[in-house]
Amino acid sequence: MELSEIRQEINKTDSELIPMLEKRMKLSRQVALYKKARGIPILNSAREQEILYSAAASVDEDISKYMVELYKQIMRVSREYQAEIIEE
Repeated sequence: MELSEIRQEINKTDSELIPMLEKRMKLSRQVALYKKARGIPILNSAREQEILYSAAASVDEDISKYMVELYKQIMRVSREYQAEIIEE
């Protein structure tokens, strides 16, 4: 496969990913509002560890550490967004 074809596939994948990530952030907003109303802390380390384990287990072993890192970043951004909402 040529580089241009690979990049087209990446672009197609990104166009599918963006709406899913947007949905995830909207759900994070709902989580923040729930936590705010009940005085629940933003960080739930046990839940995050479950997600990281699941992400690593869901992909080929040679990319699992990268998937974990990607999910760490997604969760970091989600926590930042939740903090912003809770501080409003």
